[in-house]
Amino acid sequence: MAESGLGELLTLIYGPNTVQKMLSGHAYARAVRGHMLVHEASIHIIFPLIESDDEKQKILHLFYSSSSLTAESINAEPIIRIISEKLDNVLEKLNNRGPTAKLWVQYFRMVTLMKNSLRAERSGNWRLHLQCLCNIIPYFHAAGNFPYAKSAHLYLQSMLKLSTIMPDNEYRQFIEAGYFTVRRTSKFWSGLATDQTIETTLMKSMKSVGSITRDRSTSASVKSQWILRATIGSEVCDQFEKFCEVSMESWRAAC
Repeated sequence: MAESGLGELLTLIYGPNTVQKMLSGHAYARAVRGHMLVHEASIHIIFPLIESDDEKQKILHLFYSSSSLTAESINAEPIIRIISEKLDNVLEKLNNRGPTAKLWVQYFRMVTLMKNSLRAERSGNWRLHLQCLCNIIPYFHAAGNFPYAKSAHLYLQSMLKLSTIMPDNEYRQFIEAGYFTVRRTSKFWSGLATDQTIETTLMKSMKSVGSITRDRSTSASVKSQWILRATIGSEVCDQFEKFCEVSMESWRAAC
């Protein structure tokens, strides 16, 4: 997306230095938020081409008629399938208008893929997770990230064979109860990828004041001692929270 105008578009919300970090793969949370905002703006431009007033009223009635809707039940609605088919047809027509339109349609589809991948992790949707991974692999090859593409291929092959090496009850929990993600709360939208969980727990504590990367050595002996003591320190913190009747969840709720 270099010199496509995306950077200038994001500078309407974020600072120039922040936009550079976002487009270079850093500032993950801001990058995700920024791409979602651009995706939403694109939807407001595209949807008037495919959505009639009658269909709009049906969609509004669908969302306001029930308070127990799920992603699966919404996708199963006929009106959603009709809108989805119309959107694919409009994107295909826009894709044939020229190289600039083709670039932005490709960007639109990439952000859609990113959002579906996040939805799979957050909601614990195993099949959507594998589908998104399969769709992401060509972009790894196109971007020249061959180690990512190779690792994704191996991971996908291993996961497709998972049912043959896991007990049936564990496999059902793994794919149906969303056990492939890490959940720190019991809320529906609380699933996190394992690498993000490691970054926000283990790696965060390793980079804090008095830890390994600050004020201490990074030798193998120091790292092994720190890792072995981390489990004991975690237990001590849990006991302190129970004694004081305070937890991180209650603290966030109070804030």
